Amino acid sequence: MKKSLYSLLLYDDLVAALDRVGYTMNISRSNLINQIIADYLSMQTPHGQRRDIFDELARLMVSKPPFRVQSDPTDSMMSVYSRLQYRYNPTIRYCIELSKDGDIAEGVLRVTTRTQSNELLEALKSFFTLWKNIENYCLGGNVHSELSEGRFERSFSLKDKKIGSSSDIAEAISGYINILHNGLSNYLSGGTERELLNLYQNYISEQSSIS
Repeated sequence: MKKSLYSLLLYDDLVAALDRVGYTMNISRSNLINQIIADYLSMQTPHGQRRDIFDELARLMVSKPPFRVQSDPTDSMMSVYSRLQYRYNPTIRYCIELSKDGDIAEGVLRVTTRTQSNELLEALKSFFTLWKNIENYCLGGNVHSELSEGRFERSFSLKDKKIGSSSDIAEAISGYINILHNGLSNYLSGGTERELLNLYQNYISEQSSIS
């Protein structure tokens, strides 16, 4: 949906009220006006679709313990948290950022933890290196991901998967976070490379996986 610049003459009191509502919803004035007009005309904006995706994603994730969802996602990002079954039960964060430009079914997943444990950081580095290699092996080397200390970033696209609805997109993202978390938990518990490979191969054969 293309955007253009328009000049509008609006009442100051209405703009002030809009800004108050936009602040509580954590969205800009322009996005709020776009959404109000779209709702009135029974149309959907990219912002509205992102909101629907995040609402559905939140519903899916909280139905799968041990995940919890941030209470107030932004216009284009939301975070999912879980505890690792590791000493001191550190928290791991899965941050989903959906594209604001182009196809709504594109984005980035960032996985981070605030741990200061060098042992855990090394274990995470080892796991994500292995995970990255497994994904590239199974998906023909087309995965764009980056790894740094305590952080894994993975770009994804669903536009070639014939996934169009908000619920389909949310289901695909939820499925990937779930399998990634299961793989990480398995690895930290002594799981092998072969077990991770089997886990991932079963995942991509049984559901609409992200690429």
